[in-house]
Amino acid sequence: MINLLPATEDEMIASFLRAEFDPSSHWSDCIKKGLAAFDAEPLLIDAPNLKDPRENDLRKEILNSYRGYKVRQGQFDGFPEEVTWHRVELEPSDFETMQYMAHSNWKKISSGTRLVTVGAHNYSAYASDERFRHIADIARSIRDNPAFRTADCGPAP
Repeated sequence: MINLLPATEDEMIASFLRAEFDPSSHWSDCIKKGLAAFDAEPLLIDAPNLKDPRENDLRKEILNSYRGYKVRQGQFDGFPEEVTWHRVELEPSDFETMQYMAHSNWKKISSGTRLVTVGAHNYSAYASDERFRHIADIARSIRDNPAFRTADCGPAP
């Protein structure tokens, strides 16, 4: 893994939301509801101003509203409060040790190992399973959208 630059929590949250706001994500509707609840425009996600503390707070609230980020529930259950964030570039060898989060679906697709490479190998056996259909959409988005392949935390080109 090549460590490019330090990153902030605000950058991580903006990137996380932007990835899940993609129309192929099944979380997109949750983010739209969060935007509506806070009377915020999609630009809050699509073109984040990371220097605006109010915007950063809104994004954190939206992530909390559907993923439990601030309260460390749901996907963030057990996630540490103090985290040092980094922008990195992954090398092919990194995928050999990369693991999914400890969720039953990811354990299932990876034959209990949580290794991403095992999940990728097993994917075709689960492609018709509703719990895993979004994986093909995510892969397509990563492949087709240059914003997912850059270290830039600013607006997508």
